[in-house]
Amino acid sequence: MATAETVVGYEFSRGFYADGEHRRVLKNGEPLSIPLTQKEYEVLEFFLKNPKEAYCARGGRTFRRNRGSPSIGQLSVQDRRQARRR
Repeated sequence: MATAETVVGYEFSRGFYADGEHRRVLKNGEPLSIPLTQKEYEVLEFFLKNPKEAYCARGGRTFRRNRGSPSIGQLSVQDRRQARRR
């Protein structure tokens, strides 16, 4: 049984709630018509537990929003090439 201090789920976006106890997403109080897979729910839960952080797909680097943008020296060679093209 969950207590008032236990986080059971996460409200996110307008009308959406991630139910941590039953591992499902509700829209306006109703389960989604097409439920998330276990992996999709795990990814959603990961981002909800780690707000205001950005993750690089390559190398597993974490950049926190309050640190600002990484400098060009912090980026990998591949990321630097892509930044120059922009």
